[in-house]
Amino acid sequence: MAPTQTQLSALFAGGNAAALLKPQPKRRGRKPTAKPAKIKPKRPPPSATQARLREYERRSRNKRENTIVMMKEVVQMLEQQLTVYARHDFDHPIQRSMSDVAVECMQLENENFHLRKAVDDHKFFHTMVQIECDYRETSDPVLPDFTPTAPWKPVAPADCLKVMKQAHDEIEAFSNSENFISSGLEICGWREKRKLCGHSVKFLFHKRFPTKECSEAFSKRSFQMRAFQDQATSYFGPFLDVHVEVIQRVSDDIVVVRRKITHTVDLWVHHAIYLLFRIETEDGYVVCIRDINPADAEPTNLSAAAANGSPVIWATCFVWWKFTKITDPGATGFEVEYGGALGSATEADATFWMREVLLLALRWESLAIGPLITL
Repeated sequence: MAPTQTQLSALFAGGNAAALLKPQPKRRGRKPTAKPAKIKPKRPPPSATQARLREYERRSRNKRENTIVMMKEVVQMLEQQLTVYARHDFDHPIQRSMSDVAVECMQLENENFHLRKAVDDHKFFHTMVQIECDYRETSDPVLPDFTPTAPWKPVAPADCLKVMKQAHDEIEAFSNSENFISSGLEICGWREKRKLCGHSVKFLFHKRFPTKECSEAFSKRSFQMRAFQDQATSYFGPFLDVHVEVIQRVSDDIVVVRRKITHTVDLWVHHAIYLLFRIETEDGYVVCIRDINPADAEPTNLSAAAANGSPVIWATCFVWWKFTKITDPGATGFEVEYGGALGSATEADATFWMREVLLLALRWESLAIGPLITL
């Protein structure tokens, strides 16, 4: 216990200050042992392969450094020479001409380098385009034989509007008709109604797409499937070789198309000239094709006009896509109505189209709508 101030005063007063200042003896005890320092293990000497690799890297590094130093010295020397030549005034006309020629030569060499680079880029671009064309699904580049099998005269715009009005009225009557044979089943979401009447086929399909909006893009894509060659090739099946050609353009949404369909197995040929139009309604869009074949071209009129002697058939076609917005309470999306009537010369052809119209509906959905669920 430390002495108090009173005790200290008494000690100093009594002359015992020396006893207080006398050094105290050291306490004996066990000194803490110092921890031995951790000795890092020595790195084993490199193997012969590692030694050779390190030596090779060292020589390469020194070589690169020496090369860079030499290049800097050469650049500095050339810059000094260029400065001297730039300050030098050539008095003789020949010297001035040679100087001008040297400058022009350098400019031409620089331009030649850039031109060669542009040519290489151009060749690379054409190579990539050729690869894209080779691997893209396109139709046969050979132009189809559209030799007129019957006389054809352009259609007046007034006649086109008349055909469109008549087709629109028939679509409304056709959609409300109950004269169909239905299985009552849905095939991939499509509610189907079909009927085989001798040499003709009548069909009507409906499907709702609640997650999509009734946009103009679907009607445009459906229009292109009947007017453009690449779209028509993707739309029709592998057993049909289809060629289409726009022979008259009344407007952007009204065209006259000539079509030739050849069955790759049965080798029959169907010809048709139809009016293709796209209109906007109060609740959506309508895309329709209506045949306007020549007057003397009847479906039952068979001829051997084809080059391979196969029968040529003038087919009747009345097909439409109707896009309607769903107005039911609490419902969203739109509904597609795909219907029409196709006429052929034989019952076998009509039976073929009886099956094909369903596949056409599924192909249309795949091309125009696409998958509703993507992984």
